[in-house]
Parts: sequence; C-alpha cells; structure tokens
Amino acid sequence: MLLIAQIEDILEEVVEEIQDEYDAGEPEIQLIQRQEDGTLLVNARVDLSNLAEESGIALPKDRYSSLAGFLLEKAGEIPSAGSSIEYKKLKLIMAITLVN
Repeated sequence: MLLIAQIEDILEEVVEEIQDEYDAGEPEIQLIQRQEDGTLLVNARVDLSNLAEESGIALPKDRYSSLAGFLLEKAGEIPSAGSSIEYKKLKLIMAITLVN
C-alpha cells in the first residue's frame, strides 16, 4: 500500500505550528483521503490510533503518537519531498501538497 504524507506537518511536529498563506481561514482538515488509485493522502498530524481505525494501517507507537513522529523516528531526520520510507509492506512518500 502507498501512503503519502505532507512535509509541513512533519516540520510542525518538531518546531510547532507554521503559519503561512494557506492557513488563513483554513477549513477543517481531512486527515485521511483515499485517492481513486487506492493511494492514501494522509496529513502527517494524524494520530496513529485514528490512522489504524480509519485505514487499517497499524504502525507501532513508541515515543510518538502521530504519523509525523513515526516518520521522523524512522527517517532519523526531517524527510525531504519525494523521499520515501518503507515499513513492512507499506511505502510512505513525503509530499508537499495544498490539498485539504
């Protein structure tokens, strides 16, 4: 399964909320979006429990509770756009998107 995470959300896990031109009047964010091809577009702020409940993807909880924390732990650094992390049968690709 392919899962795409947003870089800004990973950065916010480290340094706190980043305000930019896309945040003004921002509507409620849909954390998990299933694309037509079956790929999941996931906001990295999603709690791992919610991710498991809504998508069936169960990632281990260690010193983190969000997808961003998991990605930071596995990458060992802030991942760059286009980089990927593989975990079991899951491929996680980092993306910068403007999709809500």
